[in-house]
Amino acid sequence: MWISKNIELGAPLKVSRWRKISMASWKVTRDASIVSILDLDVEPALAYLAKLQTTSTAKLTLTHFAGYVLGKMFAKYPEINCLIRGGRLYPRLTADICFVVGSGKTGGEEDLAGHVVRSADQAGVVRIAEELTPGALLIRQGKDITFRGIKQYIGIFPGWIRGPLVNLADFILHGLNLWSPILGFAKDSFGSAMLTSVGSLDIEFAIPRIYPQSRNVMMVSVGAVREKPVVRNGKVVVGKVLKIVFVADHRIVDGLHAAYLLKEFQAWFENPERETSHSA
Repeated sequence: MWISKNIELGAPLKVSRWRKISMASWKVTRDASIVSILDLDVEPALAYLAKLQTTSTAKLTLTHFAGYVLGKMFAKYPEINCLIRGGRLYPRLTADICFVVGSGKTGGEEDLAGHVVRSADQAGVVRIAEELTPGALLIRQGKDITFRGIKQYIGIFPGWIRGPLVNLADFILHGLNLWSPILGFAKDSFGSAMLTSVGSLDIEFAIPRIYPQSRNVMMVSVGAVREKPVVRNGKVVVGKVLKIVFVADHRIVDGLHAAYLLKEFQAWFENPERETSHSA
């Protein structure tokens, strides 16, 4: 079919009056961002990744682990795994995480693209890494097709019309929830949330912005690991610390949600094998 649903969504949720006021107050995501930064002792996570590495030829990283945990959070709290359409919250049926990958080029040839891991909460770290590795290679080789169509034809239009065209694509994809290959996007190409690794550029942390036309609930930035003082067993020792920055849409994520998410995220990094230990 040339036209189909862009995203599989459930029926709109019943929301509180405050949530309705919140959605009416902020018209665009960039005006509704809330930011939080976590400092995480990552030695347990690094040990867990080293253990998993024996089962995979793909290089496993903290970014893969963070994406997996983020998927778990969206699956556990489905009330935030939503899309705003026409002033209503529509729940997404799966927790899909878009990993942002750069081409690594500079001097006017730099490029960004994303690969969405579907149902990231069920994928596991190994599958995420193995799925992303070939996709990242295609992006760095300039062969990725996720946004190829729109990238090719957007350049032929003058600057004043590009904004309306991008907004029109957003309206079709998300406002009407329709998709066609002629739009130049892959279907549901932004997922529930985006995750980017600034640590790959040896940057300790960065505060990203949610791309408005993605209608993402959240943008997460994973920084570079640094040696810093940490407290273990009541003693201050030198440990490996990672900063993760969360930028969320306040129309969907409130303070209570943020508190739950941050605590859960920290718990996963402190005990990466918590699912195994809970089922034992």
